[in-house]
Amino acid sequence: MLDEKQTRDFLEWARKERPKELLRLLFAAKTATVDAFAERILESIAKTGDASMLRFLIECGLDVHHLAGLSGGKYLQVSLLSDWFDVAHLLLDYGADVNPPLGGFPYEYPPIYSAILAEEIELSIRLLEAGANVETKYVEDSTALSLAVMVGNTNLVCQLLQVGADVDSGEIWNYKTLDFAYLHRKNIYQLMLPRSRTGKTSLTMSGILSAANRGCRALSQYLDEEREQIYKNQCHQKTELEHALSAAIAEKQNFDVISLLLDFGVGPNTETVNTSPPPLLLAARSFDIVLAGRLLDAGARINSSDLLSDAAQFEEGFDILSFLIEQGADVTASGATALRSAICGNNLGGIKLLLKFGADINDAVYHDNGYSPLARAARSSEIRIIKYLVDNGATVNGPPNLIARVTPLQAAAAAGKLDVVRFLLDNGANDNANPSSLHGTTVLEASLGDTEFIITKEHEGIFQLLLDKGADINGPSARRRCKDWNSALVKLITKHSDYQLIQRALDSGANVNRHGQGKGARTPLQAAAEVGNFELVKQLLRKGAEVNAPASANYGRTALQAACSGDNPKLELVRYLLKEGAEVNAPAGIKRGLTAVQGAAIRGMVKIALVLLDAGAEVNAETAETEGRTALDGAAEHGRLDMVQILLNLGAKGEMLEDAKFGTAIKLARDNGHFAVGKLLEEAQANEILA
Repeated sequence: MLDEKQTRDFLEWARKERPKELLRLLFAAKTATVDAFAERILESIAKTGDASMLRFLIECGLDVHHLAGLSGGKYLQVSLLSDWFDVAHLLLDYGADVNPPLGGFPYEYPPIYSAILAEEIELSIRLLEAGANVETKYVEDSTALSLAVMVGNTNLVCQLLQVGADVDSGEIWNYKTLDFAYLHRKNIYQLMLPRSRTGKTSLTMSGILSAANRGCRALSQYLDEEREQIYKNQCHQKTELEHALSAAIAEKQNFDVISLLLDFGVGPNTETVNTSPPPLLLAARSFDIVLAGRLLDAGARINSSDLLSDAAQFEEGFDILSFLIEQGADVTASGATALRSAICGNNLGGIKLLLKFGADINDAVYHDNGYSPLARAARSSEIRIIKYLVDNGATVNGPPNLIARVTPLQAAAAAGKLDVVRFLLDNGANDNANPSSLHGTTVLEASLGDTEFIITKEHEGIFQLLLDKGADINGPSARRRCKDWNSALVKLITKHSDYQLIQRALDSGANVNRHGQGKGARTPLQAAAEVGNFELVKQLLRKGAEVNAPASANYGRTALQAACSGDNPKLELVRYLLKEGAEVNAPAGIKRGLTAVQGAAIRGMVKIALVLLDAGAEVNAETAETEGRTALDGAAEHGRLDMVQILLNLGAKGEMLEDAKFGTAIKLARDNGHFAVGKLLEEAQANEILA
């Protein structure tokens, strides 16, 4: 069966050659293989938006039942995710399900959700006419109407109101839909208000703000009208009033409205509102000294969490930061977080002010992943900030511990900041400091970056510099309290580093059997096999790498398992590892592990699977204890029709579901849009029952 690249290549060829007769003959063969082929090309078209190719395939006899119902609904989700509206219209022409079940990417969103976000009015109307569910709650409790209100499209709102969308349902940014409309879409609010039940019978945030905007008498009258409801639920009154105050400040409503609410006794600390920061914090974020003073006069607590931190983040906040400190904000209690914030914002004035009033220049922040101020600056700030901190007593070699878990040099190396690394080394930083307990990384390992992507030139330069300075390529043998880590050599291999860099690590004495710890821990050989680096695999084995080093418990792979399941499985590499004594039936790691044959099945590597089976691989080997897949279930989940057929022929079993032998495999196939595979398995299930 074609993989994704082969499918794209086929469609490109078909675009140029227009092989109408060949495609007619192909589509005339009503087989499971043709169905699976059709699914692959339709999925590709849904992703690339080639509506003309879809029309051409239909002319050539493509079975349009693929475009209808659930399968069509899946393609509809995919096409709308990338704004391919012509393809979406075609799918609707052929009866695609407008309410397909939601799942993982790319099936997270209902079609109506995507159409509204794109403000496609014609398409949205078609979806509504076809029965799209407008009351389903989506991301963060949003509905179709709340999405239309959020994008501010009056025409879409009117269409949804015509089909009965509930104006009192859904939320936007933690505001009820009607309240959000009042704050941001006044014209839409006027359309929605007459249809609101709660607006007529209950105290609402938008009702309070609307009345307060008209003055003291209007607010008194509004509250009097709702007095009966208020007496019944004093807590509701307090919550709505505090919610109104919080919203008025957050959305920068008229100052007189805010002051009036405070005069009416609304609590300035909004203790009943959990979805928004305290008003004084909001005032600090907007650098509003007048508002901050008004809130303090009303009784706002000056030592609320994060107040100084938010004020210190930007240079523009110097005046509000100074004002809050003068009004009694406790720098010694929250100075560490505030200092971190000023450092991240390159706010030297804020740093100087905080240090002047007692912030500790070496106080690590526990919730900042254990970064001291200098370590945070080494990772995030300009060199002038780092020099100022060092000149004023920041510790360059603070050892990693339960609080300060990253040294400045480790932080700078991980961030790829070569100039900072040079500065710290020149000022006595230890390039062989103990590993940070945060990620278990030495400075040298940190220099290879803390992402899974390719190493940058800056990181390469730091790595070379540290080796030149004598950094130990292997680091300490024992690493306590480390969550997860891999050796420098493994990082170089998995990030597809330059061969010379890998050779430099080997020449520096890198341990070829060093096993990492935690999720995804690998030996160098396992890493090389996973990325398909055949020559490096040979070299590591010549240097004494253990071919059967066990898989780690969490997302681990033996070398053979890695070779079969990596991004670039190679048949010759698998054969070589088997020749070198790799255990074909090595057990799967406990969590998210797999056997070699399970990995080949998931990847759809038929030739590799056959080689493994010929070498004695167990087709029904036990799965990982947690988040594992049988070979059959994994192949079905990823739409490997030919692999599924081979496994069925060999007596493969899947996980039982509702007493059905292939129940899990069928569900996984259908949930991921592989309907031909699902059909094949359903037929096999029926044959099992008849037998």
